[in-house]
Amino acid sequence: MALYRTYRPKTFDEVIGQEHITKTLENQIMNGHIGHAYLFTGTRGTGKTSVAKIFARAVNCLNPINGSPCGKCENCLKLQKDNDINIIEMDAASNNKVDDIREIREKVKFMPVDVKYKVYIIDEVHMLTDSAFNALLKTLEEPPKHVIFILATTEVHKLPQTILSRCVRFDFRLVSVKELVKHLRKIFDLEKIECDEESIKLIATAGEGSVRDTLSIADSIASYCQGKITKEETLRILGTTDYSLNIEFFNYLRDREVGGILALIDRMEKEGKNLAVFSKDVSKHARNLLVIKTCENANEILNLPDDVFASFKEQADSFNEKDLIRYMQVFSSAENELRYTLSVRLLLETTCLTAMMGMDAKKKLKIEPNVASLSSKNVWGKIVLYLKEHKKISLYVACGDITDVKIENNKLFIKTSDDFLISVLEDGKKELENALRWQGLNLEVEIVKFESIDQMRDKDILKLSKLFGDKLILE
Repeated sequence: MALYRTYRPKTFDEVIGQEHITKTLENQIMNGHIGHAYLFTGTRGTGKTSVAKIFARAVNCLNPINGSPCGKCENCLKLQKDNDINIIEMDAASNNKVDDIREIREKVKFMPVDVKYKVYIIDEVHMLTDSAFNALLKTLEEPPKHVIFILATTEVHKLPQTILSRCVRFDFRLVSVKELVKHLRKIFDLEKIECDEESIKLIATAGEGSVRDTLSIADSIASYCQGKITKEETLRILGTTDYSLNIEFFNYLRDREVGGILALIDRMEKEGKNLAVFSKDVSKHARNLLVIKTCENANEILNLPDDVFASFKEQADSFNEKDLIRYMQVFSSAENELRYTLSVRLLLETTCLTAMMGMDAKKKLKIEPNVASLSSKNVWGKIVLYLKEHKKISLYVACGDITDVKIENNKLFIKTSDDFLISVLEDGKKELENALRWQGLNLEVEIVKFESIDQMRDKDILKLSKLFGDKLILE
């Protein structure tokens, strides 16, 4: 079986990171003050369903140990089977109609078989329809004494207030990296999987507070590495970037080294790194530096290796809070776009340059001569590509009709005789300059109107007609 199924907790003591919930439930069971309806809410993989199953066994256990099921009595052994009729699990995502709830209302009348309580666990309860919620309401309000309802959801804000008011609510928290590291180390020892400390921390961090996600990632990496997990293999499978790469990137960002940024992105793409994941890592790194600058107990929050924390702290001292907050905003807002764009590299480069341009205006971008070709034709072609990728349709169409462009005196001159095109280009001037900055060129755009041959001919004819009047003959 998968690791997360093999090591699913069987008692409250085995649940990690939710002591505020498990202790309360243990006390209720020991004191006999058991509620009739519970609401478990929180992020996926934090233990909602596992705790619900433990609670269902504990309230029926013949010899509970400190509020937890003993796991040995007749009832515990009976209820551990997935098909036991006294613990009814329902997935509201696929059973969300009013008829599904009406069926429950009919069945709650029947007594449990050989145990004290019949427990209904309704997962993803927020998926129920309005009519289904209304049907559930009366049953929640006055259920039979032998029935307990446990509602689980990841989106508690979608539940009607009438349902919330009838339940004892427990909020499941994200599990800390420190607790996940401890849990992973224990499992790896039991499974005889060799893994260094840095790899364990990388896996725990990638789990983002979810025990299930963490163990699923660990399972995949262990299968790939065949018993010995290394940092290099972990980074490769996760697609995340090494700490040193983040430090290098932020040094370029701080110094406004356009060439360094573009070269680093090129190197990562050639090495097969996931650029969309890198953008997420950049946002996290900005957050890490901000935590270091603003929190006294920074490494208790970040839980980084001592040498890595020292490097981060040194870099954090060279940034101000305002820039770090903006980096978090810019790169986190680009994450969703990067997931779906046709050109991840193009969008990432644009995002990096956008982040740079927001810094102190007195600073200048450092453009290396070889960053972009100064061929007018080449530069214009990249501008058109940029507009297409960023779905600036009207501007993209207008630029497709432009053939006369020239770079001179730190300006890009765009020439046309069409008044409509001039209007579109003037409105999109800022976007054109953004497209230039994406190429590493800090050029000003200037729109120039000139007269076409036909326009000049029409003017000449008008002048002649004023001189000769009806005597003018055009051949």
